Amino acid sequence: MMTTLTYRIETPGSVEAMAEKIASDQSTGTFVPVPGETEELKSRVAARVLAIRPLEDARHPTWPEVAPGTLLNRADVDIAFPLEAIGTDLSALMTIAIGGVYSIKGMTGIRIVDMTLPDAFKARIPDRSSAFLEAAASPASKVAPSSERSSSRRLASGHTRRRNSSAS
Repeated sequence: MMTTLTYRIETPGSVEAMAEKIASDQSTGTFVPVPGETEELKSRVAARVLAIRPLEDARHPTWPEVAPGTLLNRADVDIAFPLEAIGTDLSALMTIAIGGVYSIKGMTGIRIVDMTLPDAFKARIPDRSSAFLEAAASPASKVAPSSERSSSRRLASGHTRRRNSSAS
């Protein structure tokens, strides 16, 4: 049983190497040896790159990591994480999915564009969390512009601005 995340990766280097780096760093990569960690354990819980679908190259980085005009390789990459490594904990999923990817050197952009959860994970999440995960993974989900969010918060809290009326 695997949780599969689809990352949209942008890098001036090799997309394949970056995908492998993400899979390793987000599952079994550590800077120091961990007591009890064996090669058998690492192979059992290691994430795996399932697919790389190249996209059109870009010339403008999403993050200002390279000079404008640098050729940037882009791809959608499916990486599968074993359920044994994540369990059915939503915070563990979020940590593995996005916790450290932004610190990986050599990327100029990354985002999660899709997520597939195994039934065992879905069964442990209350209905409203499942709906949240499905909505969050949907390409159609959008955040309201900040002006709309501010208005909504003011209305929801019952606070409204009153004009200082000095009319006589």
